[in-house]
Amino acid sequence: MKNLKKVLSLVLALAMALSLMTAAFAADASDYKDYSKVTYKEAVDVMTAAGIFNGGDGNNFNPDATLNREQAAKIITYMLVGQEKADKLTATVAPYADVAANRWSAGAIAYCTNEGILAGDGNGRFNPTAPVLGTQFAKMLLVALGYDAKIENLVGNSWAINTAKLALGDADLDNGMEEISLSDNLTREQAAQMAYNAMKATLVEYEDKGGDIIIGDITINNGATKATPVTSKVKAESTNISAEKTTDGLWTVEFAEKYCKDLKVTANDTDAFERPASTWKYKNTEIGTYADDADASYTTEVKMGTIYSDLGLSKGIAKANITTYVDGQKTTSNYDITKGESNNKIGGNGVLTEVYYDDEAETVVITMVNTYLGKITASYAASSTKDAYVNFEAKTGSGSTYETDADYAVDSYVLYTYSSKSGDVGVQSMQAAEEVTGNLTAYTQGKSVTVGGAVYESNAVQGSKDTITSALSNAMKSDVTVYLDSYGYAVYVDADAASDNYAVVMGWTGSNSVGVNTNRTATLLFADGTTKSVNVTKDTVFAANDALNGDINTGDIVSYRINSDDEYKLTVLADTNKNLSSGAIITKGNSSLNNGTAMDYNKTGTAKKAISANGKTVFVFYNANTDNYSTYTGIANVPTVTLKQASKVTVYCKSGTIAKFVYVETAGNTVSSSSKDVIFVLGDNSGVSHDSDLGDYYTYDAIVNGEITKINSETQVTRYTIYVDATKNSKDVYNFSSATGANENKTSNGDLAYTTGTDKVENGSVTLGGKILSVADDCKVFRVSADGEEIYASSASSIVKDQGTYADKVWYKTTDGEVTTIVIQTVDETVTPDPTPGDTEYSATIDTNLLTASVTGSDAVASAKQNDIKNAVANAVKAAGYTVTAWGGSYNTGDGTGLTVSIVLGTTTSGVPTTLAITYAQQA
Repeated sequence: MKNLKKVLSLVLALAMALSLMTAAFAADASDYKDYSKVTYKEAVDVMTAAGIFNGGDGNNFNPDATLNREQAAKIITYMLVGQEKADKLTATVAPYADVAANRWSAGAIAYCTNEGILAGDGNGRFNPTAPVLGTQFAKMLLVALGYDAKIENLVGNSWAINTAKLALGDADLDNGMEEISLSDNLTREQAAQMAYNAMKATLVEYEDKGGDIIIGDITINNGATKATPVTSKVKAESTNISAEKTTDGLWTVEFAEKYCKDLKVTANDTDAFERPASTWKYKNTEIGTYADDADASYTTEVKMGTIYSDLGLSKGIAKANITTYVDGQKTTSNYDITKGESNNKIGGNGVLTEVYYDDEAETVVITMVNTYLGKITASYAASSTKDAYVNFEAKTGSGSTYETDADYAVDSYVLYTYSSKSGDVGVQSMQAAEEVTGNLTAYTQGKSVTVGGAVYESNAVQGSKDTITSALSNAMKSDVTVYLDSYGYAVYVDADAASDNYAVVMGWTGSNSVGVNTNRTATLLFADGTTKSVNVTKDTVFAANDALNGDINTGDIVSYRINSDDEYKLTVLADTNKNLSSGAIITKGNSSLNNGTAMDYNKTGTAKKAISANGKTVFVFYNANTDNYSTYTGIANVPTVTLKQASKVTVYCKSGTIAKFVYVETAGNTVSSSSKDVIFVLGDNSGVSHDSDLGDYYTYDAIVNGEITKINSETQVTRYTIYVDATKNSKDVYNFSSATGANENKTSNGDLAYTTGTDKVENGSVTLGGKILSVADDCKVFRVSADGEEIYASSASSIVKDQGTYADKVWYKTTDGEVTTIVIQTVDETVTPDPTPGDTEYSATIDTNLLTASVTGSDAVASAKQNDIKNAVANAVKAAGYTVTAWGGSYNTGDGTGLTVSIVLGTTTSGVPTTLAITYAQQA
């Protein structure tokens, strides 16, 4: 049936990659980090266990990497003498001009050259790193099997054609490789498959190799006999791989039976799905069990008459001689395989149906393997006591865990196969599911969906069919996600996404009576914050008042579906609650809603149950004052909402006590800013402003989350300050009264700091105020001019060491030990630094003869602000016509009546600094 197998395999190509092997490995192949990328798993498993192949960099097999000539020589040598002996082979002299005697592959290259398996380029070079063509590797294997290169015409101008003919014919080196082109460069896994086929191939010999006739440059072999199988009379040494006999009753000797005697295969076994299979062992340790090639394979429903034709039968097979298994469990065989039968069918969409025909016993085994879908819930790395594994939620089948090194993300969807065979019960294979997201325009219940303009038929598993239900009507003309099996059938339609078409009714037009007119619309606010005016179906009932009766009113949460006339069918899910007027109903990061008191109404006004939210809860806010919509997903991302007045709040709880969708009218209420906001305010002494909408407020230049802007604030900010944890109300007016901030008076506050002085960024660090700090890659840097009139974005690379007398002012924020925001104000070196705006509560008078200054202020001596004293003196000094060139001296408390400070006014011609003694006293 070989030709039939190849034809069917070409039809299926490699689409049937899922679950063609089930194994419990004793060798290391499954430990390759990229094992999931290996197609020829049986070959790679066996060749790795036998020590012929091993991993490359980082323990990767690199299945698609190109094999080179010296690697090929090493593989052939491993096959012929074993890994241990091959690794001990050395070359006393360089076998080729480009292969040094101490090169890692020199021993193998010299060995293969000596054995006539390979040769150089005729110019004394071997080209060890050049790619190997499929024909070149095939020739090496053929010679290793005993074929004589001269007798078989594997030399000369036609060597490639003759090699391909022999390799693809009698030697069958391409078995399982239907898409290989021997004229192309060979990949590592293709080489593994060809070497694996050679290990199973029968060795050959010649009774007479004849002689050579040389005519010019041409050598012609003459008198050689045809290659015949190597045979043995000893069963024990010639049946590890095959028990095949020749016509004279002798056992054939396969390559591995002579050169790799620890490798054994047991035929007539079955795998976890009861497919006829072979079990490989190396040194009596099991490598794995692998299904045989089926005589016919299908992935859709198939007629019994089609099976008859594909098997090439000349007479039918009764159902009594047919054994059927579904997912490894024996079931009743209901139909005969007869010629032309078109009514009786087996299998289905996405069901891998394989037929195995025993032409001697005239019996048939049919196996069917279903594909199921699961959602990963946890992924665990290997430990000292347990292999790596995942847990999953079965969506269409059974099972909950699977051992695998594959990296599956939590919440990702996977395809898997499952066996019910005694001793093998459980998941047998797993792979990532393909997903398609698009607009749903049609569906046939239990059969198909049309998404993104393409029709996807359902997988035959009942659990898959059950996801294509009338619930999809709510998702018509909306995006849904379809998960596909390996054959392109819909194994799962995301039912949650289909049922989550929620909206808030923001208003309606037309009569509130059913069917009064056709010009009836509703304005809907969707979960993404967009609004749309839609036509509604004639049976829509709008509420005459706010009664909790299931009629549609503004603020209600509804589900919707769209009919062929683009009309929306609205269904009330939750009525709005108008009885809430005060308190924090939503607190950022706190899963409890309304302090744990349920605030939702279903469409009949009863069954209040939503008391919490989670990471998937959708929040939609509407501010009527600004006509602004805001949306958030997850309690960690939503701002805190504190009600100040009666407002509409609507909460939909699908099941349990966790809210799925929350709507809040925020006008007149307080909505806090996210605690992640970083706000730099250029505070000043500007007066308060007032209007009828905002009330009293102050306006400041500011930098908010890296954006230069203007803000309104309920609180006055008199100093340049960097803040976090500010709040803002529904009118976007900030309040800094409870915020965390840093400025000249509060130089360190949590992750915020104020300092003076900068040094250049070097090796990822910056020095601010003498402190070395790591700079984040995405650090935001801004500069403020000395007069505060200009703010502009800069970069960390622009920060250099202060060169002037006065150090620049610096505000910064750190996150996880790295500086993420820096604001630098340049201090003008040509004039005495002006006092910080807002320091008018301190005044100073100076005596230029006595070089003294008297400062008074509203603060007590013990709490006097030194910077304010300096600023007050600076003003007085400037008014007297002096310039402060350097601040110096020391600050100390005197006898309790004053604070004594020294500053340097300038330098005399003799070089002696001129200092000014300052005394501070509290105003009477």
